[in-house]
Amino acid sequence: MKRTLLLIGTNLAILLVLGVVSTLTGAHRFFTGAGLDLGRLLMLAMLMGFGGAFISRWMSKIIAKWSTGAKVTTTG
Repeated sequence: MKRTLLLIGTNLAILLVLGVVSTLTGAHRFFTGAGLDLGRLLMLAMLMGFGGAFISRWMSKIIAKWSTGAKVTTTG
């Protein structure tokens, strides 16, 4: 649960920084001139960032067990 919250927090912080930097530098004007809205660009970045991060998080445990040959035991 903690890893998931950190993942979401990190992705939201990246989106915030991307939005603030593009606004402060005036880069958002280039997006609207080309027909791309800053809000839509941030939504696309969010979809791509969150999608990749969740896939990576899902695969990390499987790959770690596979690469080390670890076995998970449960006690009943």
